[in-house]
Amino acid sequence: QHTLFLVLSGSLHARRVDSGREVLLGEIHTGESIGEVSIFDPSKASASVVAACQVQLWKLDSTALNDFVALYPVPGAELLRGLATVLARRLRAVNDKLSNRLEFQKLLAEIG
Repeated sequence: QHTLFLVLSGSLHARRVDSGREVLLGEIHTGESIGEVSIFDPSKASASVVAACQVQLWKLDSTALNDFVALYPVPGAELLRGLATVLARRLRAVNDKLSNRLEFQKLLAEIG
């Protein structure tokens, strides 16, 4: 996977199989993106994405991204800054969830 998708219209569901059951990780709506990690670090996707309704996407692979940044450095930098912001927000959200889970486990251990 080495492609970034921007959602032009519609919505999608991000899902993952955990302990044999499918878990909804979140919804992706118009104006949001998919594949931010993969465009910088191509490997197996961490989740599956399924259209929840009719969807229109804009696709950008890593080669096209590199070409865009080389040809248009100022808008390219803005695009990269936007992607970094999305990744930072998602990382913070995961860190918050992990912290909350650890706090919950501590509380359960104290209770008994």
